[in-house]
Order: sequence, then structure tokens, then C-alpha cells
Amino acid sequence: MPSQDVGIPTSQTTNPTIVIYTAEANPETLNLIYETGEYISFNFQTKKNGLSLLHAESELAPGLYCFQQLPANTIVEAASYWCFKVEFAPAE
Repeated sequence: MPSQDVGIPTSQTTNPTIVIYTAEANPETLNLIYETGEYISFNFQTKKNGLSLLHAESELAPGLYCFQQLPANTIVEAASYWCFKVEFAPAE
């Protein structure tokens, strides 16, 4: 997990749709992990040209989330990560 918040994409909705543009995204070896280490269930749709849409099956609590893509040999140390935050919109 990242140690700083700088540069991490942030959603102000609790049900964001995440767009991943890589042909290597594989739902069989992809995990969504909350900052507590809890694994979150999600839906995965493959579109054209390496585009994938991911959406959590339930609303997300505020906090840090990371997608973990395991390599074909499933060695966790070689996994790729894509992280984002969920924050409530500030009251106006």
C-alpha cells in the first residue's frame, strides 16, 4: 500500500467504476484490497482494445483501495498494483 496520498486518484462516490486500459488485466488473478487487508468482491467487464471496467459489488467505505494483479506464476512479490481512494465530497 502507498505510504503517501500524493498522486492517488480519488473518487467522491462510494460506487465508482474503475477503468483499466491494459490487455493484461485478468479477472482470475486480480484482487481488490481495502486498506485493512479485506478483499472486496467486484464485477469485471472486458471491452474492446484492452479496456476493462471494474465495479465493486457493494458500496465502498471511505479509504484506500488497491487492485492487485498477480503474475501468471502467482508470486505475490511480483504483483502489480493500481490504487485509488474513496472520500466523501466536502459539505458546501
